[in-house]
Amino acid sequence: MRRRALLAVPVAATAAACGRGRAAAPTRPAVTVVVRNIAFEPAEVEVESGQVVEWVFDDGGILHHVQGEEFDSGIVGAGTFRHEFTEVGERPYLCSVHPHMTGLVRVVAGGRQR
Repeated sequence: MRRRALLAVPVAATAAACGRGRAAAPTRPAVTVVVRNIAFEPAEVEVESGQVVEWVFDDGGILHHVQGEEFDSGIVGAGTFRHEFTEVGERPYLCSVHPHMTGLVRVVAGGRQR
């Protein structure tokens, strides 16, 4: 009987952890910016408030750094970086490794306008 009680606790804890993991799962990106040829493609994007932008690093391992006032990918050479934009406005960003690489995320009010 005691054995069953001990087994029930880890199962319950695992189920709770899985539930938290699903709730915290990253939102699907509305827009993808590809980092290649030492440039952001496209350099300017527009999303609605609450949407996610994803940067995909596809530049043959060259190091890049997506950095804006409210987001920072760190210096990376592969993989992806995502950020959810919640405030309306323009968010300029750059690659600190290649300062000529600049981009802009324009965030507009979400929902349908009447």
